[in-house]
Amino acid sequence: KLIQYSAHSMSRSNMENIGFGIIMEKVDEIVGDLERNVITFKKFSPDAEIYFGKTEGFNEYKGKDLAVIGTPHNVPFLYNLIGAYLGYRTDDRLSVRYVENGMYAFPFMTFRDKEIRNLQFYFIESELEQAIGRARILRHDCTVYLFSNFPCRQAQLRQEICFPEE
Repeated sequence: KLIQYSAHSMSRSNMENIGFGIIMEKVDEIVGDLERNVITFKKFSPDAEIYFGKTEGFNEYKGKDLAVIGTPHNVPFLYNLIGAYLGYRTDDRLSVRYVENGMYAFPFMTFRDKEIRNLQFYFIESELEQAIGRARILRHDCTVYLFSNFPCRQAQLRQEICFPEE
């Protein structure tokens, strides 16, 4: 199963403000000992073999409980570059907006223009799904704990505040 804690953005800057040590203490408290089965940003786990941007094709977490920590935003330049190639409007700036994605409505750092926003959501969702998929939760009895404010379709959402406010 997939359990998602979505009260915090868990962007790189949000995680820096909270402090990765504090995050890991709370993650350990919520999920128990995962034998450090964690996927997050490389900057917070520099010795990890698997991290956002490098998750495809790994089977080390197959059938194991796993914590996925973070919302893997890309630099706006990437969205604008690809959007320009696809003919999208790219003169928009990122800001926190109340948006809808599927059956979810939530505040998120994104673009006003729907096409470029959908491109951004595609990249974020793809990276999160790759990380979640490392546990092979459809084939094995295990749990993935996701800490991100980008809602994943199959997740059981928990919206309680886990970390100290910035």
